[in-house]
Amino acid sequence: MNKGTKEGTEEEKKFVINFNRGSFSEFKKKFDIKQSIYAVRVEEKHYSVLSNNKVLPKSDVYLVDSNLNSEFLNKHNYLLNEKNTKELNLKKLLNSGISIKREDSKKYQIHKFTVSSFLKFINIPALAAGSSIYIKGDKTKFNRKILEIWRCEEAEFMKYHKFVLKKFDQLNETELSEIKKLSNEQIKLIITSNENKLNYIFSGKGYFEEPYCASWLYERGKITELRPYDFTVTTGSGRLKSPTIVIKPK
Repeated sequence: MNKGTKEGTEEEKKFVINFNRGSFSEFKKKFDIKQSIYAVRVEEKHYSVLSNNKVLPKSDVYLVDSNLNSEFLNKHNYLLNEKNTKELNLKKLLNSGISIKREDSKKYQIHKFTVSSFLKFINIPALAAGSSIYIKGDKTKFNRKILEIWRCEEAEFMKYHKFVLKKFDQLNETELSEIKKLSNEQIKLIITSNENKLNYIFSGKGYFEEPYCASWLYERGKITELRPYDFTVTTGSGRLKSPTIVIKPK
């Protein structure tokens, strides 16, 4: 959930080092292991069924079952990464993916959709365009471009949002605001009313191979089972150049 930030990277490394030095002994008992259990930091992109491409997965860390010697661990300062997994053929533990949340993080993203991934996940262009439109000021002149970006025909947009007797350019600030609000609410409803979609947003299950789904959440010094929680739907900052629909904690 903090992937790509300097602070997030440091939090992940800190967790892996502490885990491999012996912390979280009670949590380790949840896994049936034959040797010893270690944490590995995820640094690479992995295949997503939704994107049909390699992207950053939901897990920041996963666990392996191996018999690593102290000399190797000391040499690497107890920090293991995916290169080590490949070189040593370490056994990955299923359902061991952990999402690492910084203790001071309050504005992280739960999930971010690109145009193609959103339209594959929720095939309603009028909702994505409705969420992304500008409401007031000079920027409303770009709203036609917003429709184009999200592959939404004007007639389709107006019909979906029940403005069939009005032209797109005639929508006023109040109407645009209501469209945006209702679009975000509808996107949330579609997600929360479908267990598979909800699980994907939070854990990636069904779309990433194990252990690149996040089965666990680490925050405030504790590891707990990752369960969906309340969220809001909003638009990423680059609506015209790099358009996204973003899921954030409420």
